[in-house]
Amino acid sequence: MVQPAPAMTQFLNSVLSQRGPSAVPYSEDTKWLIRQHLVALTTAFPSLEPKTASFTHNDGRSVNLLQADGTIPMTFQGVTYNIPVVIWLMESYPRHPPCVYVNPTRDMIIKRPHPHVNPSGLVSVPYLQNWTYPSSNLVDLILNLSLHFGRDPPLYSQRRPN
Repeated sequence: MVQPAPAMTQFLNSVLSQRGPSAVPYSEDTKWLIRQHLVALTTAFPSLEPKTASFTHNDGRSVNLLQADGTIPMTFQGVTYNIPVVIWLMESYPRHPPCVYVNPTRDMIIKRPHPHVNPSGLVSVPYLQNWTYPSSNLVDLILNLSLHFGRDPPLYSQRRPN
């Protein structure tokens, strides 16, 4: 069993225990579960890193949220690729699913049309739509995304002119 990095667990403990205007907006009774989900996620997928960042809602409200930022592996035609993603833990997480975005690098473009990724990068798969609290979790979500993306990759490389 891989142990989570002490710095990462310290970061999560600090973020989830903050009070005041900079505090993350999760309900007290779910903070321990959120911490467990992120520790399990980064232990299983070290390429994903928990961070806090400002998320702007469609109505213009900004809120400081936790996210997991990095890449998830997918295998396509026998080759493993790393798909860059940002997983936002919304205010109602873990009672409601996270918001997952494919986050293409400069030399990648989102495949259009894609059955699970819209042109802005927002991911929609049955696992997210059928999210069940408290059994659904981030590790199973990533395993599920990895399978979906392996069947139909959401990104492809853009050839850069020389």
